[in-house]
Amino acid sequence: MAQPPPPPIDRAELQQRALQAAQQNVDATLEGVYRLEALTPTLEWSPIELRHVFELPLVVWRAYGAFEVLLDDGGHPVGFIDSDKWLSCAWRELEPAKAESLARSTVLVAPDWTLGEQKRGEKDCLELLFLDARGIPKVRVQLNPARQAVISVLPVEAPG
Repeated sequence: MAQPPPPPIDRAELQQRALQAAQQNVDATLEGVYRLEALTPTLEWSPIELRHVFELPLVVWRAYGAFEVLLDDGGHPVGFIDSDKWLSCAWRELEPAKAESLARSTVLVAPDWTLGEQKRGEKDCLELLFLDARGIPKVRVQLNPARQAVISVLPVEAPG
């Protein structure tokens, strides 16, 4: 004789189990500190699987370090410093085209500026110096070559 199905697990217990499983997955696959936010769960009967299906949508929030935006006198962004991008910074060779592409992706490097200098910087970052059409330094970009991430875009102070 077939045994009766086990009693259903209540929603609070299902939600707790789903959050624990998701947190374990996040901890195993992502670097850094993350917080999970549960949205509205659903529990529906599946006529194909002949069982109830519990779904718990989640938002995964990442804790950031300090992020500074640098503004000019008119209040327009001219640079930034993302302190979080220093994590796991290690020297690696990065193709000049890739490094330049990362810097330009910030949209703070004007399309007509040229790459004037590329060198190893502090804490094993990669530093790029961009020049305007007259050869005047405009911004210095620091990259984390291990993560291929932009750490900062800093306007270069005009001499004098």
